[in-house]
Order: sequence, then C-alpha cells, then structure tokens
Amino acid sequence: MKQLEDEVSVRKFSGLMVDKEQFQDRDLSYDVTAAIHKFVKDIHSFGVVTLTTKPSHIDLKRKKTKQVHIQVPHSLSKSVNSIKLKLKLIVDSTGKDTWGCCVLPDGRMAFPDYYNRTVRVFETDGKTSFDIKTYSNACDIAYINENNKLAVTSGGQHLQSISLLGIKHKQNIISEKILVNNSYYGIAVKDTKMICSTADKGIQSIKQSGKSKIIVLENVPYGGYVATFGDKIYHTNHKTHSIKCSDKKGEKHWAFENVCVLKEPRGISVDNDGNVFVVGNESNNVVVLSADGKQHKELLKASENLLYPYTLDYNRSTNELLVANASGKAMLFTVDY
Repeated sequence: MKQLEDEVSVRKFSGLMVDKEQFQDRDLSYDVTAAIHKFVKDIHSFGVVTLTTKPSHIDLKRKKTKQVHIQVPHSLSKSVNSIKLKLKLIVDSTGKDTWGCCVLPDGRMAFPDYYNRTVRVFETDGKTSFDIKTYSNACDIAYINENNKLAVTSGGQHLQSISLLGIKHKQNIISEKILVNNSYYGIAVKDTKMICSTADKGIQSIKQSGKSKIIVLENVPYGGYVATFGDKIYHTNHKTHSIKCSDKKGEKHWAFENVCVLKEPRGISVDNDGNVFVVGNESNNVVVLSADGKQHKELLKASENLLYPYTLDYNRSTNELLVANASGKAMLFTVDY
C-alpha cells in the first residue's frame, strides 16, 4: 500500500486532456485513508484494471522526429541582399594570365596559366604546391568528381583539346588529352559530362570519348563561361554584357543585362540555392544574382583588391567563393547568408 501511495503521488500524467474546451496537464495524487490499513493486511488484490481504447474524433499528428532538413522553395529563400563575403585568404602568384580557377574537394586551389600552358596548384594555406604542364594553352578548369581529375580547356589555341589531369599527389600526376574539333573556353562538369562554351557554336556537352553535341544553341563569343546547377545551364556573354539561364533543352528561363551593374561578365558559378555569382571584368566587381535573375547585389568592387577579375568558383561543400584577378592574385571568401 505504501508503494502504491508513493508511486501514484509522484507520477505526473503530462498528456493530452480533452474536455472539448481546453488542453491541460493534470497532476494525479493519492492519499491513503488511515482506516483502510485495518483490512488490507490479508488482501493481495483489489481487482483488475482494464484499459479500453476507442476511436476519437480528434486527429492529432506528430512530425517525424528524424526530419532534420526543411527544404524551402526558392520563392521563400532569403534575399540576395543578405549575402556577404568575409575574406579568408589571399593567394599570390597564381599566374600571368589566369583565366580560370577551381577549388578541389580537399580545399586545395588550382589556377591555369593560359600562355604558359600550366596549372598551378596551391595548398589550403595559399602556399604553392606544384605546377602541372598541359598539352595546350590552359584556359578554364573544372573538377570531375567521378574520376578525381581536373579538366582544362585550351581556348582558341590551334591544338584544340581538353587536358585531363589526375592529381592526388605531386608524385602521382596522370595526364591525358581529348582531341576536339572546337575552341572550348569556359567549362563546367555535370555528372561525367563536360559542359563547354564554344566560340560561335553554342554550349556543348562533351563525353570523355571526345564526342560532343550542342545543348544550347547560342552565339556565344570566344571567352564565354558556363556553370550548371540541377537541370539548368548558365552562361556569360561579354560582348552583350549579359548572363542567361537555360535548361538542358536550350529553352531560356531568364536573362540579366545591365551595364550599370555588370560590364564584360566572365567567370560564373552557382551556390546551393541557385544564386549566381558573376565576375565583371570591365566593371571590376563581383555580383550575385538571385535564382530567378530578378535580384542582384554587388559583393566586391575595385577598391577591394580587384584588378580586372576574370574568374571565380563557388565551393558548395564549404560555402566559400574563390575569386581570381586576370593576373597574379586570388582571394578566398567565406560566404555568409
């Protein structure tokens, strides 16, 4: 009896109490009448408690406890006005003609030096690790996750090719080349395919066998750059000072053109929310566009160590943005939302 008294008095039934008007927590306590002790000595049971359940007209649902991430539609995403950059690292001596850049999964950074036919690889602290020679001029660069290689385009050089560089370590550099029939400039990677900007022949998809096909028919001039996100393809046209977003069938979704904001756009990259980061070579700035192309914000300008910036790369794993001038200097930023 004492055990029953103790258990009932301390147990709190914090549940759902429904009386058609309110939800409340109730505390149930029990006090034993003194007279009852006289006849309980030989009684071992006071009866049987039976629990009966029946359907209720109240429908309550609990959210899944394992659900951690909530996906917010782009229409509800934060405005690009909240995006800010915080300088993390300055990298010197990236090359005389730096037309591309790439952040590797391990945090190292790679920069092609166009006329020197070289890719320079830097450690995470900004110190030079090693140089790799390419088969032809080194224009733009992208990382292929499927086979752990760097793909480097040759631009308008007479030997039209894409160099593939496997660079786990300095002592283990595996190089090969893909001969192509076009002058490829900007490059991005979608799965195992390379998406390249081709001078005056649109955006093309290239397999590592060298076979290519046009996926966006657009009169992109030499030096155009390209990026991918989901099923969308983004490319810059420095002649018309424009950025366009298309799907893989070539249907245009939106375009941005405002010379007061961006002149001669070159390098382009996309974050995890579809926001588009673009370098303005002539306007000496970096601008971010919203996923629908309707909003924009200038993130960097000439007074912030920019001198004819040419390229950039957004690391979706670390939320970092690598920005490189056309010659000699690059900066790594943390992107705050």
